[in-house]
Amino acid sequence: MFQPILVFLERFGTVVGRLVMTLIYIVAVAPVAIVYKLVADPLLTKSQPESTFREWSQVNETLEDARRQD
Repeated sequence: MFQPILVFLERFGTVVGRLVMTLIYIVAVAPVAIVYKLVADPLLTKSQPESTFREWSQVNETLEDARRQD
């Protein structure tokens, strides 16, 4: 008796779920991605530094420091 209604509600829930996830993507995820794309430069391609050399931090110089592994 309720089988046709359950089939309809399952399909309706699938459609509504996709619509809700699409709206969440459009409202929340896409604007953040667009702003990040415009502002961020993770590979430092826009402004080249004078040198890419970085000082080596002297961690675990001695055998005792290496054994501690803090």
